[in-house]
Amino acid sequence: MIDERRFRLYLCAAIHCSAAGRAAVHRALAQQIAAAGLGDAVELRDSGCQNRCEDAPNLTVWPGPVRYRRLQPADVARLVIARLHDDAPPSDSGSAR
Repeated sequence: MIDERRFRLYLCAAIHCSAAGRAAVHRALAQQIAAAGLGDAVELRDSGCQNRCEDAPNLTVWPGPVRYRRLQPADVARLVIARLHDDAPPSDSGSAR
């Protein structure tokens, strides 16, 4: 079966990202994706180390890649609305890399 979701989000689950608050970011992402009604369009997955430990926690969005560094729960609403819901990159660089 082909996965027809438009976006794949890979949130680093390695030790540095976990220590930097990955669990709270994951919860916020899951809540915002559900609240925006994007569950059928977005797949949220844990990933291994993304080799950007100094910028933890890290998220990579595909198609892209669009990378977000030092992501915090407060950043998630803007990410979901700007990148996923409106299908456009955020209006400012913020934590995106």
